[in-house]
Amino acid sequence: MNQYKTYLDPDGVHYMEKVREIPLTEPLDTPKKVAAFFQKEFRMDSLAEEYVYILGVNQASRGLGVFELSHGTARQSQISARDIFVKLCLSGATSFLLIHNHPGGSTFPSRGDMETTRLLANAGQLMDIPLIDHLILAHGGEYLSMREAGLLEVPGKEEAA
Repeated sequence: MNQYKTYLDPDGVHYMEKVREIPLTEPLDTPKKVAAFFQKEFRMDSLAEEYVYILGVNQASRGLGVFELSHGTARQSQISARDIFVKLCLSGATSFLLIHNHPGGSTFPSRGDMETTRLLANAGQLMDIPLIDHLILAHGGEYLSMREAGLLEVPGKEEAA
C-alpha cells in the first residue's frame, strides 16, 4: 500500500503522487488491525497535535492508499468532505475509514467527531464510497471504533473494518 499526497496540475486538475510505500502483508479488516497499523506507521499515539487520515480500501479490505487530511492543534483539526472524496476517487477506493488521534489521551468522541462522522457517512452513501469506520487513537495503543461502539451504522458492512 502507498501513502499519497494530492496536487493540482497547471490546469487545476487533481492528481496524486506516492509519498512512500508502506509494507502491508494482510488486509486491514478489523478495527484492531487498522489501529495497530496507524500506531506503528504514523506513531499516532505519541503525536502532540491532532492528525487526521483516510484509508481507502477495496472490497477485500485491502488498503489502496493513505492520505493525511489535516494536521491541527492539540484540540482539533479541520477537514473537508470534498477533499476526502477527491482523494478516494483518485485512489479507486470502494469504501474508506477515517482515522485520527486525540493527543489528550481520551478516545471519547467530541461533538465535532460525531458531526463529522455523520456528515461523511451520509456523503459516502451518496457517493457510493461508504465510510465503514471512524477510529480515534490515543496513548498506549488505546482506540475507539465508532462502528464497534454503535456510533456509526454501516449497512452491509457489519463484519468488515
